[in-house]
Amino acid sequence: MPDGGVFAIHIPKAPYRCPPAPYERACLVARYFAARKRRSKVLILDANDDVQAEKALFKAAWEGRYQGLVEYRPDSELVDVDVATLTARLVFDDVAADVLNVIPPQCAGAIARQLGMANANDRFCQVDFLSYESTAQKSIHVLGDSIQPAELMPRSGHTASRQAKVCAAAVVALLTGGEVNPVPVVASACYSFIDDKEAAHLCFASPLRSGTRDDAHRAGEQRCLRAERAGGGRRGCVGAQHLGGHVDLGPVNAMATDTASFEASLEIINPTVSIVFVSRTLTGLWNRFPTELEPRRR
Repeated sequence: MPDGGVFAIHIPKAPYRCPPAPYERACLVARYFAARKRRSKVLILDANDDVQAEKALFKAAWEGRYQGLVEYRPDSELVDVDVATLTARLVFDDVAADVLNVIPPQCAGAIARQLGMANANDRFCQVDFLSYESTAQKSIHVLGDSIQPAELMPRSGHTASRQAKVCAAAVVALLTGGEVNPVPVVASACYSFIDDKEAAHLCFASPLRSGTRDDAHRAGEQRCLRAERAGGGRRGCVGAQHLGGHVDLGPVNAMATDTASFEASLEIINPTVSIVFVSRTLTGLWNRFPTELEPRRR
């Protein structure tokens, strides 16, 4: 791509896999442009009405360190792609680019749709969140990318892993005449890279009580709102080079059952910095590298 070219990325309507990923990709491409192609631009065409994950963090990066390199356009729904001219045909506009990265709309697998299990807008499967049993087909359990998640339940590999454990325990209980856990815990933790040295920690952890999507939404919302109040709506950055390898996520899972511990895990580092708090829920990693994981100050 020539210096001065346009890298365009299109984000489909939510839900889609790993909500922060497209915005993280835009940041990393912008980081490359900042170092090698200063006249180029990243154009984010988002079919949604706003950033779907870590909004404050990503917008702060685009308006700060990547100012002039990233342009964000919400409500940019894709209609078609002209591969020959690298043009994204949107509902109200056509956008040509030198590099066009289109993330296609997502839905449950064909087998689920053929069996009539995609009963959420004909795209995903509705489930009972206590057992992940389909609400359309009894005794069939669905999890991961095929389900319609609660609104604030991230669609991630970590979430799917937790769903699998809840589902497996529920299936065993149903087969043996036991009681399905009435308050299972679902959790997720991920790191989004902002540049080649920093990443932001985002976590979700919540017990689900009734097994319905609404209940899952309320539980997740309460958890996220507590994080926003404690952190002033900001996210924390730590040295990304220390995030590789094995990370013990046990404390993140335990966090859901102890509100005091969760709130204590959020620490305000410096209120004058735009990205200011670091979660210490990964206590094993923190204790192992206490000096290396000290927050980077600008």
